[in-house]
Amino acid sequence: MIAMMFAALVAGAAGQVPPISPTVIVTPIATNVPTPGEALAAGKPLLTPEEAVFAATEAGPRNGVRGVFEMPVQRAEAVGRRFFLNSQQDYRAQGNLSVAIHPVALKAVRERFGDDLSQAFFGRTVRVSGRAERVRVDLLDNGHRTGRYYYQTHVTVFDPRQIEVL
Repeated sequence: MIAMMFAALVAGAAGQVPPISPTVIVTPIATNVPTPGEALAAGKPLLTPEEAVFAATEAGPRNGVRGVFEMPVQRAEAVGRRFFLNSQQDYRAQGNLSVAIHPVALKAVRERFGDDLSQAFFGRTVRVSGRAERVRVDLLDNGHRTGRYYYQTHVTVFDPRQIEVL
């Protein structure tokens, strides 16, 4: 990459501007993600938010625990490019389980459940298959990290089949 940039600078100094391909970041997408029913049939545990948070904490950050997670949706909102479903009104509470719908899945989730995801999920009970993991959330001040942080427990959805409304 550095060699390509150097070659472009040298060529630019000589009056030639070769095309430089932009950097492409590819987000891995989970394939063959089981539905909650398929995961339960395969022997994955059915966990409450409290059980999921405890198990993910025991497993440590970024290790997580696989299972099916059943929770009432007490808060549903878009944050940046993701959409979050939370088991508690206070998403910062240590006992909260957050379902984070990844941007690659948002269009398909909206096609399945409707454009207004807040209306589709708020106040309902959902089952989600996947992996609950502890995620560090840095606190910001005017866009700069403050050095303070806390952890949330997330189950990331990459495929709309991962979610069922009960």
